[in-house]
Amino acid sequence: MEEALNINLSLHFLEQVIIALNRKDKHIPYRNSMMTMCLRDSLGGNCKTRMIATMSGDQIDVLESMSTCRFAQRVALIKNSAKINEIEDPSIVIQKQKKEIHELKNELALVKGYEQKTFLDEDDITNCKKIVNDYLLEDREFKTNINLKDMLMIQECFSIIKLMYYELEKKVFS
Repeated sequence: MEEALNINLSLHFLEQVIIALNRKDKHIPYRNSMMTMCLRDSLGGNCKTRMIATMSGDQIDVLESMSTCRFAQRVALIKNSAKINEIEDPSIVIQKQKKEIHELKNELALVKGYEQKTFLDEDDITNCKKIVNDYLLEDREFKTNINLKDMLMIQECFSIIKLMYYELEKKVFS
C-alpha cells in the first residue's frame, strides 16, 4: 500500500509538471519529486520525448484506462525543441573560417577576372597534370582541394580528367 501511494504521488507530481509545461508557466515544479527532477530534460528540455501508455481491456479497469489515456494526451501536447549539444573547439572554428575565407577570395578573384591568363605554357600544363594526379591518385584521405584562380587552368584540369577517364574506359572495355 505504501509503495502504491508513493507511485501515485510521483505520478501526481509528474502530472503537475506536464500541466505547467502545457500552460507555459514561468515556474515548472520539477523539484517536487525525484522522478520529475530526473525527467527534467526529457519533459521540457532538449530531448525528443516518447510516451508509452499501458492499459487494460478488462471492464473493471475502464476508469483507470481512461485516466491513462487522458494523461498520455496531456503528455502529447508538450512541445520540445531538441537541438544538438555540440561544442566546437574555437581553434577548429577559426581554422574552418580561414579556409572558407581563402576559398571565397579565390572564387571572387575568378569571378572578377583577376590574374587570368590568355594562354597556358608548358609549365602550366605540367602543373595542371600534377594537380589532377595529386587530387585523383595520391589523395587517399580526401583532404586535397584544388585551388585554381585561372579559368584556363581549371578548363585544362577538366580536360586532363576527361582524358584520364577515356583511357581508363578503353582499358576496362578492351
